[in-house]
Amino acid sequence: MKYSVGVDLGGTNIVAGLVNEDGKILKKSRFKTRVMEGFDKVVSRMAMAVKEVATDVAQQDIIGVGIGSPGSIESDKGIVYVSPNFPDWINVPLGETLSDKLDGMKVKIGNDANVITLAEYWKGAGKGKDNIVCLTLGTGIGSGVVLNGKLYTGSNGLAPELGHMSITENGPICGCGQIGCLEALASATAIIRRTKELLSSSHSDFRSSLRRKYRTSPDEIEAKDVFEADREGDPIARQVIDEAIKYLAIGIKNIINIFNPQVVILTGGMANAGNRLLIPLREEVKRRVIPSFVNTYEILPGELGDNAGIIGGAYLVSSYDERK
Repeated sequence: MKYSVGVDLGGTNIVAGLVNEDGKILKKSRFKTRVMEGFDKVVSRMAMAVKEVATDVAQQDIIGVGIGSPGSIESDKGIVYVSPNFPDWINVPLGETLSDKLDGMKVKIGNDANVITLAEYWKGAGKGKDNIVCLTLGTGIGSGVVLNGKLYTGSNGLAPELGHMSITENGPICGCGQIGCLEALASATAIIRRTKELLSSSHSDFRSSLRRKYRTSPDEIEAKDVFEADREGDPIARQVIDEAIKYLAIGIKNIINIFNPQVVILTGGMANAGNRLLIPLREEVKRRVIPSFVNTYEILPGELGDNAGIIGGAYLVSSYDERK
């Protein structure tokens, strides 16, 4: 039996897992990231996390370490060019540095959304499919694409950025600096922004529990509060979520028309909304796609939850040579 170690690198936590050839996580460890202590110390904690899960396994039985990291990544070179969670990381050699701290163990890195996509492709909602698209619906909208059984990352390894496709020319400013991106209209951040806009309007619905609770403290609103209010019938929450679903449907329609995937997988916190998200989303996408694409795809929630980063990291390193 051979093993891989998957590492989910986040702005708050580093989570590592020992994964066997069947994709089963055998042992996990968790360390605080402590971003502000700098690159070298973060990588040192990553090394500690890897060593902790690999304690009972001979080093020759470990194929390597695969990391899912936020940011723009060049996987072949192991470089993080820039990352929103790590503002001081500019062109840092993450793969090489971690390998040095692990006595030369093979290390592969990938964008966290791509790594989650690989996990769902290998052991999740995309298992058995050759063409899938995965969207991570959270603070932003990340994405990954598998085409004909291979992860698609473009000519420089920076693709895809489906969350930054333009949906409208008159929309809000996105974190990337452009106007009307999918992320600016359908992410958790977008839901919070739109809720604040409606609450600040003099015409906002007085029946709204969100208005009563947050009118004087809008900065306390979280996306989960909006979804909870929607379940209770709040009119403002319903409007905000319906708008987000419409824009997400437009984005997925574009994705289906371009990639013709067998399945579009939704992961991240917003995907936990279940049928409140899925049923109207499926209906709206079906209404918008080119007729010839109707019934050629599924829209499904991810199956691996918080373990996706670990499982995808393990797959990234264990199958790297075969996929190249």
